[in-house]
Amino acid sequence: TAIQAAMDAAFAAGKTLYFDAKTYLVNTELKVVVANVRMLGQGQERTIIKAGAAMRAVLRLGVDSGEAGSHTTGTFEDFSIRGNRLAKYGLMLLRCSNSMFVNMDVQGATKDGVFLAHKNTDDSVLCINDNNTFINPRLGGNGTIYGTTEFDDPSDAVADTRHEIG
Repeated sequence: TAIQAAMDAAFAAGKTLYFDAKTYLVNTELKVVVANVRMLGQGQERTIIKAGAAMRAVLRLGVDSGEAGSHTTGTFEDFSIRGNRLAKYGLMLLRCSNSMFVNMDVQGATKDGVFLAHKNTDDSVLCINDNNTFINPRLGGNGTIYGTTEFDDPSDAVADTRHEIG
């Protein structure tokens, strides 16, 4: 899609991807499979990325089975993700660490708004989602944050995810 192409080009050049204040309808899962990225919208109710067809996740961070790429790190700020009752997850962290999620709004997924995956799709790789921070998240309409392991066990893949309301 045009949005995925813009993401790939910006991240390959080491640049921030800025989203204008509008609703972006996507029909395939958007993915970030590189490190040190920044996606910046114009505000939760102004920049909206919305599922337009059935998909696993509206936005996936990290490589999946058989994909090239790296562990994702970055800052994701001031935009909304709408599953639109078409996407299983709004935001899926497959292999994402040391990232900041600031003023994000995730709603309307059929399963979990934010999913911290424990393993990749074919269960062949442990997915470490470590040291991620959510600041001022707004989660509703199945916008829960769900990890497949216990948050309070330091040996688990998603143990160091932090939630800050401020």
